[in-house]
Amino acid sequence: MKLIETERNTFEITWEQGKVEINLIPANRFLPTSNSCNLAFNGELITVHDNVGIISLQLNNCSPVPKVCWDNREHHFWRGFNGGFRPRNTIVNDITIHQSEDKNLVSISYFYIVDFVKTTMKWIFKEPENGALAQWDTHFTFENLNKFDLVDYMAFFACYHKPGKNYFWDTKDELSECADSFKANPSDKEKSRQKEITAPFIEQVKGWTGPTQKPTKASVLYGRPVLTSDECEWFNNGRHVIFIEPAKCLSIVSAMTQARDYMLAPAQKDLSVQGSFTTRVRHIIANINDTEDLNSHWNAFIQDIQ
Repeated sequence: MKLIETERNTFEITWEQGKVEINLIPANRFLPTSNSCNLAFNGELITVHDNVGIISLQLNNCSPVPKVCWDNREHHFWRGFNGGFRPRNTIVNDITIHQSEDKNLVSISYFYIVDFVKTTMKWIFKEPENGALAQWDTHFTFENLNKFDLVDYMAFFACYHKPGKNYFWDTKDELSECADSFKANPSDKEKSRQKEITAPFIEQVKGWTGPTQKPTKASVLYGRPVLTSDECEWFNNGRHVIFIEPAKCLSIVSAMTQARDYMLAPAQKDLSVQGSFTTRVRHIIANINDTEDLNSHWNAFIQDIQ
């Protein structure tokens, strides 16, 4: 792998099959603002997307991915949460960039603090395996800096794309198409827990944008926490697939055909004072026709997190 700093004050990582670009400067003045949008809530301007994180991906002999907004913080909740609404804009601290001596791995990390919860994000890029064209892991570490426990803590992250069909791994061990407004949980119990905790907050902010007022057309259970795109020419007619660590995934979400999102939570449900938990999300781009094709990638992911 090759790591360089670009003239746009970003970092480009190149491997045999393609390249990605990462920005670590909020609202980098050298970047176009086409992916950003501003919204008002209670009279206050909200910058929804500050372009921190992966901002572009291009596979060899393919056009660039037309829209990239992956693993971006949306908001978090806990029982009794009364914090504000600050989606996807973060203050970047303690940037670290490292490439292994054998050049086969690149890691990039930073942390931000919102509502006295410290979140560290770390991307690890490596040479793709099992026939994939691209592969990277996003590691999240959440640390409670409050002076009280955060009961039933959960954090929501967004992955936006150009509108198109999305699919999930259902309880029949098949790939099923997501509805326009879709949410799936691992169990009815977890579905009820999430709804109970987030409902008051959703009611408070539902006027900030129209789509939040749309009814959920499908709220189902998933077989495994996996979301995938349709086959796209910019993925070399493959799919972009997201795997979420099962023990710490509370739900997966698809909205308006342009979001493949997920909710993370500690396995023990609560985030104690000075307590922390770490979880992992894997992204791959690969030729996938069904869950049988996914199995080798899923098994490799599970093996790596054990």
